[in-house]
Amino acid sequence: MFRLNQLLTAGLAALSTVSAGSVLDLTPKNFDKEILKSGKPALVEFFAPWCGHCKNLAPIYEELAGSFEFAKDKVTIAKVDADEHKELGKKYEIQGFPTLKWFDGTGKSKPEDYSSGRDLESLTAFITEKTGVKPKKPKSAASQVEMLTDTTFDEKVGKDQDAIVAFTAPWCGHCKSLAPTWEKVAQDFAAEPSVLIAKVDAEAPNAKATAQRFGVKSYPTIFYFPKGSQEQVAYSGGRSEEALVDFMNEKAGTFRAPGGTLNALAGIIPSLNDAVKALQDGGEKAYKELYAQAGKLQGKYAEYYTKVAKKAEANKEYIEKEITRISNLISKGNLAPEKLDDLTSRRNILSVFQAPDAAEETEKSEFAAHGFQSPSLQDSIGEGGIDQQDRRTKLLINAELNFSDFRRNQAENARTIAMWLLNVKTWMLKQITNERDWAQKYAILSHTWTDDEVDFRDIKNNLKAATQKKGYAKIKYACRQADKDGLKYVWIDTCCIDKSSSAELSQAINSMYKWYTNAKLCYAYLSDVKVTGSRTSADDETRKLLQGSRWFTRSWTLQELIAPDQVMFFAHAWQPIGTKHEMVDLLSSITSIDPEVLQDRQCLHSVSVARRMSWAAHRESSREEDQAYSLLGIFDVHMPMLYGEGEKAFTRLQEEIVRTSLDHSVFAWETWPDVPAGTLFSPSPYGFRDAAKIESWTVPERDESFELSNKGLRITLPALRRGNELRAVLNCRYSDQFMRPIALRLEALPARSITPAKSSPTTVCHMKLAHFDKGRRSHLTTLDVNELHSTKWLDLVVAKEKPTAFGRQLSQKIMIHGSPSYNDFDLIDPQPPNSFNSKDLVMSLKVLESGGTETGRIIIADRQDNILTLAFAQTFEHNSAILRYCLVSHAECDEPRRAAQVLLTSLASPAVAEAGITGGRKVSAKCQNMYVMGEEVRLITLAAATSDTAVVVSNHELVSGCKVISACTAACHNAVGAIMCRFFLGCVEAAFFPGCLLFLSRWYTRAEMQLRVTLINAGNLAAQAFGGLIAAGILGDMEGVRGIRAWRWLFIIEGVLTVGVAFIAYPILPDYPGTTRWLSARQSSIAHTRLAKDVGIVDSDASMTAFQGLKLALVDPKV
Repeated sequence: MFRLNQLLTAGLAALSTVSAGSVLDLTPKNFDKEILKSGKPALVEFFAPWCGHCKNLAPIYEELAGSFEFAKDKVTIAKVDADEHKELGKKYEIQGFPTLKWFDGTGKSKPEDYSSGRDLESLTAFITEKTGVKPKKPKSAASQVEMLTDTTFDEKVGKDQDAIVAFTAPWCGHCKSLAPTWEKVAQDFAAEPSVLIAKVDAEAPNAKATAQRFGVKSYPTIFYFPKGSQEQVAYSGGRSEEALVDFMNEKAGTFRAPGGTLNALAGIIPSLNDAVKALQDGGEKAYKELYAQAGKLQGKYAEYYTKVAKKAEANKEYIEKEITRISNLISKGNLAPEKLDDLTSRRNILSVFQAPDAAEETEKSEFAAHGFQSPSLQDSIGEGGIDQQDRRTKLLINAELNFSDFRRNQAENARTIAMWLLNVKTWMLKQITNERDWAQKYAILSHTWTDDEVDFRDIKNNLKAATQKKGYAKIKYACRQADKDGLKYVWIDTCCIDKSSSAELSQAINSMYKWYTNAKLCYAYLSDVKVTGSRTSADDETRKLLQGSRWFTRSWTLQELIAPDQVMFFAHAWQPIGTKHEMVDLLSSITSIDPEVLQDRQCLHSVSVARRMSWAAHRESSREEDQAYSLLGIFDVHMPMLYGEGEKAFTRLQEEIVRTSLDHSVFAWETWPDVPAGTLFSPSPYGFRDAAKIESWTVPERDESFELSNKGLRITLPALRRGNELRAVLNCRYSDQFMRPIALRLEALPARSITPAKSSPTTVCHMKLAHFDKGRRSHLTTLDVNELHSTKWLDLVVAKEKPTAFGRQLSQKIMIHGSPSYNDFDLIDPQPPNSFNSKDLVMSLKVLESGGTETGRIIIADRQDNILTLAFAQTFEHNSAILRYCLVSHAECDEPRRAAQVLLTSLASPAVAEAGITGGRKVSAKCQNMYVMGEEVRLITLAAATSDTAVVVSNHELVSGCKVISACTAACHNAVGAIMCRFFLGCVEAAFFPGCLLFLSRWYTRAEMQLRVTLINAGNLAAQAFGGLIAAGILGDMEGVRGIRAWRWLFIIEGVLTVGVAFIAYPILPDYPGTTRWLSARQSSIAHTRLAKDVGIVDSDASMTAFQGLKLALVDPKV
């Protein structure tokens, strides 16, 4: 028994832990004071308790606050439950969780959205950048997780320890989320020598063989290895600290609680408990019996039973005094772990000896000491009066009800639940708060509802009226059957849930699967199956009746069939028909549920999400929301109940599945004509009606991470272009199409649905599901597995609803994982916003296929993680600009699996149309119009010639002025003006060819230079030819247009259209590795290292004279 004094101690410890946290909790009452009027900046997290990403962020955010705790007077790290305090969420336009905002502390300016990474390094860097305060990292405790390799695995696993091993990968997002929990579990069992908590880096060269040996195909994979065996048992439970600790306690026979302390069962010897209970009325004989039984057992706690019994026999007050003494010692703290474990075990044993009346009085006194009122006897009697025994029972029941809030608040780690059980003899309701104590001690009824059911209020307040209702009979017979089966309590959903309390209803629905799991027996009452005499499921007539029963068509009965171990089926008159295990084949044929799942619910986790959904596709419920709520246990998720939300409940269910599962088959549903085009999630289980053959399948080397927000689903998938669509490969397939994985058909979002927004540090492709085509799946197709080698890994956002749901967009940058190719990439969001800052230079662009001519502009990225950012060709009406790529391939990169980062994205080439035929036509037409003759013509021509020795090459940006001067030439009215324009035009053009060669030599190796120089010369020839065509058209057709001569139009059109581009290009064009400001020190080092390896020297880039340039041109093989 877990007494209240133990709960108080645990609760106070929990409270002290919470209060010691560094994150400030905000409410509407203190928000303005702490954030807006404090005078110091603050980072505020808006979260929701049910949000999976919020839970993942919580330990990181707590660690962040701890590292800045010393600077509380300079910066605040806070959080607010925006689900509870919706007014704050609405005020600051919170649309998804978690959302982080930066407040300046004055309240005068709008908060700034935090949009960087959610790892500790990114958050720390952000705060340091904003405040100048550097964090102080607390010393972390030594890890208790054993890292295993191919060499050490056999040395550790299969010996004298029960082991649980997580197979992980360093790039896996879910592995990173599991890591802090795994460390906590290892700390919890640090004092248990018989338990091993271990990890294997399944992609490390020294551990890959072990992962392959145990068939690890996805991450994280968790296996349990029993003591003395290397036969793995797949772990499929929750990944919380509590779930993992409970699992290992069950397997290893330990009694740990989250946090590393012992739970309420530690030290207790069940075989002696009955003998202890007999002491209350058994006298001296009972004591002797206890001594005899304890003497047969070994161990110090068997001896302690004897010691306590002798002390209690001599002194009746010993038990209470000793419990108080030990509780005081524990509450003081500063105990060695071994001593704390021993005292906890002793206190648990003492609680077994404590008399019920004394325990009740102890609880009441401690309860009252904390400000809670005990119920009065008169309140517990009611109007009709009850006999003395029932009065005492009801008093204790109501007292437990009033104590329940106190217990939940003070001892969350006691795993309390609010569950009412019906006494099968007295029909009194009893509320229990510890599921462990009641597991396998009650029966549960599964049935279909009628119009006149007995409810909670009938049982509590008016039992006589309850006997007049139609639903009374099945409750009576269920109680009678439970009593016959030796059970004292039964749970029935109609009368054991207080539906007047929305909180209790929500909790009950979320806990219902667990309650069915813990029941010793489940009675499935099929009221519409009417049989005569003694019938079994083997009878053909009975089988037909079962197949037509309404029980198999209701949503709630799906989990009620799967969860319990033992299910007994009864006909209309409560004749037994058979059990679940006897009827497994028949039940499988009726429900389509796998026989393995019906026999063992643990197999449920190996079934794909889509297949589980297919079991509910044709089931019905009275309320639309129940189609979702009835599946919570099937998918092991929890979410609040919001009756009235309609089909949104099923959407929320799928969102929760995405947050907790790596299974992509949740997207593998089929639409129907009433469903809006482009919907990401199915509106109901009916969408999975044909998904019974879908099974999970792992795409090799995938990044399994999901991210779901109000904008859509973000996921990294291999993708393949098919016409106007993109095919994104999911990790599922049809069981009868083994070599054809399922893929989503995606389309790019249209430009009109996009609203400009701030640039994001991580950008993605925004997509929507392909439109519904009549007669085929809405957004599904299949790919041959052999096509996967030609896919690229794309970071995608798929719209949740219609494209207009994207109110704000991210600037576009495409990440290609694992491929250095850049020539054939072909997908981007059209016209994202222009944005300039120190880390990202982003201009609107389109991606074009290799050889294409789409209009576009340039994007440059300066990122710490190595990504490939592409530069694309651009075409203008009268000018072709050639873009150059400078890809740095560096063997020492942090992540060699990914493509190297692009350090240089463009070298804009002015169209050299001034030379050759085009130049001749321009000069000829201009001179004729201005009546320039003889020597003046030769002077103009000479001034137009490019002289390599006329200009000292200081910086290649000089070429950007070419079009400005070219456009100004149109304003010339005499020979002097023409000569001056042509002279200065020659100056800027003179820098081009030698400047290009010199510039390229500072970035590329000799082998790479060959292609680039060839492209420059080819572009020069193409420019001359294209310029001649332009000149011919303008001089022939635009003479006198708007009163302007044709030759002036030639200079205006060619120059003015590209002046804007020239000015934009100026800050984008890099100088040299040593002087380019937007290159990091590491990137500059990469560029220098490449050239040093190629040539053996690295030139200084500070300055260079004409002589030095000429000498370099003559002797340097790169030039």
